[in-house]
Order: sequence, then C-alpha cells, then structure tokens
Amino acid sequence: MAYVRENCTFTVYYDAAGVMTMAEVVCHIQASEDGLSEVEAVAEYISDRSPGVVDIVPILGCRLQSLKDNPDRPGHVTAKLALPAPLAEGMRHSYAYQIIVKLEERAAPYFFHELTIPTEVLGFTLCFDTAFEPNVVWSFAGMPAMKLPGHPRAPLPISDDGIYQRDFHQRYKGRML
Repeated sequence: MAYVRENCTFTVYYDAAGVMTMAEVVCHIQASEDGLSEVEAVAEYISDRSPGVVDIVPILGCRLQSLKDNPDRPGHVTAKLALPAPLAEGMRHSYAYQIIVKLEERAAPYFFHELTIPTEVLGFTLCFDTAFEPNVVWSFAGMPAMKLPGHPRAPLPISDDGIYQRDFHQRYKGRML
C-alpha cells in the first residue's frame, strides 16, 4: 500500500422508504512512497447485487479512472480514482466521492463496512429519514462474525432527528459497523 488513510468519514443517507440513496465519503491520506497517483474506492449494496446498481462518482480531489463490477462478488464494485498529480512521500491529500445507489428497493436491515486499507480514524454517520428510523442500532466492530449481538451488548444511541454517528480511533483494518 503506497499510502496511509489518516481519516475517512462515511455519511450514509436512507430515505422514508428505507432505501439507501447515497453515501458521501471523504478521505485524508498521506503518501508512504513517491509517485502515488491513484487510490481505490469500493462499494457494495447487498440488497440488490445486480450489475450497475452501485456507482462511484468523484466529487473532490480525484477523477474516475475506472469502475468495474467484481464478477466473483456480485453487487461489489471497485473504482480507481486518479489524483490530480502524483504525490511525493509524506505529502497529504484529501479527496471525496459519492456512492450512488440506483434503485428504489429497501436496504437490508444492516449496514456493513469492512476496511481493506488501514485507517487511523474512521467515522460513520447514518442519516435516517424520521419516517424510517430503526428501532435499534448495534455495532459489530471487533466481532469475529456478523451476528445479532446478545446481552450485554448495548444498543447505540440515535438522535431525535434520526442520526447515528460514531468514530473509530485506531489503525483499523477489518469489520467496523
């Protein structure tokens, strides 16, 4: 890996029907060697694994170089995002992109994110339309397998306006939420 992701935030939006309409992703990186010219973005929508359901759209500090559906993992796309100019070792850069879901099907009853790049600070904000607020939110961070947590795992707070927010402060790689 030619860079370290120092900070990355995901803001995910759900509409009144429970459809995940989009996510905004903002990343701050530092090159760990000379010549870093691209980064990778991945996305998956498990409620519908058809090709073309998920799109990755650059919005700041990058441009789309390629977008491919993974034939071995339906519903999973990988984008190569080109940086405006190659970075020298130690240089920092910020970029942002949107994950667009082109579908009106209700989302699966869980949000899952597994890191493939070590990240110092990872932030999640899940924004639910108040007509579609979940009854409860749990974190699966650090669990060896994703399963509904039993006691004593406490539910996580959702604000009155339907927002759940959590930051993970470690050099994470693996299952987060």
